[in-house]
Amino acid sequence: PAMHTANCPRRVHPVQRAPARQLSKRTLLSAAAVASLLSAPGVWAQTAAAGDGAESSAQRVEVTGARKRSEQAKDVPIAIESFSGKFLQDAAITTPLQLQFNVPNLTIQTYETGGLITLRGVGAGSTGLGYDPSSAVHIDGIYLGTSSQALGRLFDLSGLEVLKGPQGTLYGRNATGGVVNINTRAPNNTFGGRVELNAGSFSNYGAEAELNLPLGADSAMRVALVGSNGGKGTVYNINSGNMVGDDAYSAGRLRLRTKLGAVTADLLAQFIDDTSNQSYATIADPRTPLPIGYNSVDVETTYQG
Repeated sequence: PAMHTANCPRRVHPVQRAPARQLSKRTLLSAAAVASLLSAPGVWAQTAAAGDGAESSAQRVEVTGARKRSEQAKDVPIAIESFSGKFLQDAAITTPLQLQFNVPNLTIQTYETGGLITLRGVGAGSTGLGYDPSSAVHIDGIYLGTSSQALGRLFDLSGLEVLKGPQGTLYGRNATGGVVNINTRAPNNTFGGRVELNAGSFSNYGAEAELNLPLGADSAMRVALVGSNGGKGTVYNINSGNMVGDDAYSAGRLRLRTKLGAVTADLLAQFIDDTSNQSYATIADPRTPLPIGYNSVDVETTYQG
């Protein structure tokens, strides 16, 4: 018998039928793609501009001497905090006490005869002359054996770096906690200088001067001077009637560099006269009686430390 297929229903694959809702989503996606293509020239322009400044950005990469050679800080496989001299100057960091607020895990405490530097909780048990520090401080590669030397003024620096963790392989046995490397600006064969005057509240005035002087083809000298009158202090002592907390100091550095054949010799001489009185303690007023059952009193009197 003959087969009649004219009236057979036509099968349509589900893929050929798309709901209107899905079509609207695809339409929106297509519109977004077209919009992104139209805005592509602006994106390419920004990429090109970033590429043009790539060289200048690379020049701002911090260079460290953590491994006794000049290299980028990102290539040193240790925990390191590196600061350029410009950053220290712009941030007005003039003492190691101010540096600790920019370096995690670095704590510096001052005492009458010196200070205690602690890195990652590792520090000496005392500041006496008979105790060796557990965190070393070097200035231009010269080890500072006492904490009083390490807490000097920071000025005219090319950079500063804090190496965290034991560094005894390159820096000796007194570097269990880490190392603080202070690098001063080296003299060069370009004549130049800078003078800066500043004034602040509480009658605080200061000055800073730098001079770079070439002495020939292979020799140069650099002189840096800095000082402050300290002002009138920032805290009033009601017991003595005096102001405490002044920041008076004067410091200078002379650095001479010369080449003797294949050898480069550096001579560094530095002095610091720091008479600042920023170590003071706030204690309870002894005239105030202690309330019964209460463990603290009002803080009213500030005594000079």
